[in-house]
Amino acid sequence: MVNRERTIVVLGVVSAIASLVIGMARTATVSELPHKQPDYERLSKMLAAGAFQKADRQTYRIMLIVLQKYPDQLSKSVYLTEDDIANFPCKDLLKLDQLWYQYSRGKFGFRTQQQIWMNLQQSQDSQFWNLSQLFDDFAQQVNWKVSQGWKSYEELTFDLTANPGHLPALATGGSVTTTIPVKDNQKLKSKTDMPLWEFNVNCVRVNQKDQLIKCTPNLSPAIFSRLASCQI
Repeated sequence: MVNRERTIVVLGVVSAIASLVIGMARTATVSELPHKQPDYERLSKMLAAGAFQKADRQTYRIMLIVLQKYPDQLSKSVYLTEDDIANFPCKDLLKLDQLWYQYSRGKFGFRTQQQIWMNLQQSQDSQFWNLSQLFDDFAQQVNWKVSQGWKSYEELTFDLTANPGHLPALATGGSVTTTIPVKDNQKLKSKTDMPLWEFNVNCVRVNQKDQLIKCTPNLSPAIFSRLASCQI
């Protein structure tokens, strides 16, 4: 009887130690899991190959990853806010800009877009500075918008025949990563990235008179302010 009790006690101690070891291992594993890292090498290869649409999406995803906002679930929609851009690490912003500038021979990139923005600012009367008009003029100059209205993302030009500053579009124009129905099946979703101007222009709401109203683009020059503060 005594030996049996001793055996039970020993087994209990062994079990407790095993549980403690397993618990410590789990804790260590979780704490040591690395964050998803931005893949600049992949972006560089895309740009070198002239795969500018893939590179545009990769640029936006890198920014989400740097900010630890990239969604792992299809049900989650995310987007870059003005605060995100205002606090985006300068070294990563510089790296992205350098790659775009290098592989487009200066035609694309944040610096090219910033110069266009600054030129438009200088052309406006400072007493009547209009942010909405500035972004409208910018969108037309880089050819995101034409007389018929805003282009869809798929209508953009993803090669070197595009206007200067045409790309990157998702990071500069503001973007949302959201879910869309696949083949009109509301239960089957696919994660996608799209410019905020397309996301907002395509949405509709009903006013008090039951009339459908298209939402207006919600754009911000935050990226240009961040470039200036980073001295890029």
